[in-house]
Amino acid sequence: MMPRIVWIASYPKSGNTWVRFIIHHLSGGRLGDARDLQGRVPDMYLGISASRLATDALIPIKTHHQRPPTLAVPTQTVGAIVIIRHPLDVLASNVNYHLMGQAARTGGLSSAQAETFSRDYIAAYIGHGGDPAFISFGWGTWEENLSGWLEHFTGPRLLLHYERLLQLPEQGVARIARFLGLAVSDERIAAAARDCSFDEMRHIETVTREGPPQDLLFRGPMFTVPPPQSNWRFVNKGRADGYGDVLTASEIRQGADRFGPAAKRFGYSIDD
Repeated sequence: MMPRIVWIASYPKSGNTWVRFIIHHLSGGRLGDARDLQGRVPDMYLGISASRLATDALIPIKTHHQRPPTLAVPTQTVGAIVIIRHPLDVLASNVNYHLMGQAARTGGLSSAQAETFSRDYIAAYIGHGGDPAFISFGWGTWEENLSGWLEHFTGPRLLLHYERLLQLPEQGVARIARFLGLAVSDERIAAAARDCSFDEMRHIETVTREGPPQDLLFRGPMFTVPPPQSNWRFVNKGRADGYGDVLTASEIRQGADRFGPAAKRFGYSIDD
């Protein structure tokens, strides 16, 4: 038997976990435990059980690779759900994500330390066209990652714009269900859109922070586990066009120079 894989592909902090929540809800109901998500809609970087792959079933798998990755067992790639988000919102979300990891590693950050870390991270990210660590993992720059899926992947593909999913969640959930061949009712689609809102995801993150670290779904970079009282959350604000709250005017201008041409090609504009 050979599992049939649908990749849930994105550059980190573009909404991959959000889409995994939606798929779980459509196929298995409301998330009851963080481990349920890994079992039904696995993150390839956390490992996939052998029993899950010993089937010819359709398996949605999270990836940040630029192309369909190779797994340890033979698989058949039958499609990809590609999530795209405004590049400067992706950058702003990564700032929060890495602040969460830095606070976990150091035991906390002062306002001055957080400010210094943010400015240094943003400069490195813009200078490289993406997170230098992500590039070292083989995930590419923001532009390279998207190009791999939008211009070089030839299989069936569903393109999800993060902002559109925010604006019209039920429409987006219905598109996901159709692409995966899930026969679900309008009521189930509405429930998935409601129960996978950012408020609900933030609530789940808060609850899981009180549990065993090994069960924590919302880890930081390099699997760091923030303390329950940390100010930084994996599920951040979830806004569109919120990068002006994180980036300075100068950083936005630099970001426009670095990401503007690719952003336009992928349907975005950057107001510098």
